[in-house]
Amino acid sequence: MKNLIFLLLFIPVFCLGQDKHMKFRDIELKGNILNFVNELQKLDYSLSSVENEGTTAVLKGKFIGKDCELFVLASSKTKTVWKVSVYFHKSNSWKTLKSDYISLKEQISDKYGKPFKTVETFSPPHQEGDGHELQALKKDKCTYNTFWRTNEGIIKLSITSFCQVAIGYEDRISSDIDLKEKSVKVNKDL
Repeated sequence: MKNLIFLLLFIPVFCLGQDKHMKFRDIELKGNILNFVNELQKLDYSLSSVENEGTTAVLKGKFIGKDCELFVLASSKTKTVWKVSVYFHKSNSWKTLKSDYISLKEQISDKYGKPFKTVETFSPPHQEGDGHELQALKKDKCTYNTFWRTNEGIIKLSITSFCQVAIGYEDRISSDIDLKEKSVKVNKDL
């Protein structure tokens, strides 16, 4: 009987903590993309374009004091925001890209703790130090990704094949909505 009472008291408290959303600049990644974009515009981001039938918004502004481009992704049917990706300036220097990546990795780790996965490799015939790191990056022969898991979602830091450092914030709850909407669409097509 004591165990039953404990479970009845514990489960509601546990479930309350499970419905929080990932935040970007203190804005929860949830709800309609237009509302989310409006909140970003209040933070001095300017809307560049809306693409993919209203499921992608591209904005420009500053993040952590650096010029960037934001990509806000939403689900196909309800236009629910599930991810924000921040892309910093392009660079023609591997040393600069790696330095920026390592600096951000340390800063994100200070806030969110130890990453749960890191992949930092070159694929043959490329290797770091051969002077062809950017070429390897552009050919997807270089992978630099670090992932952090929170109760609200996933944060991914990467060096992209476009020679940019990027940070992605993916909300767990809203991402499930996106996956369900994609599944329904695929099932209709089948």
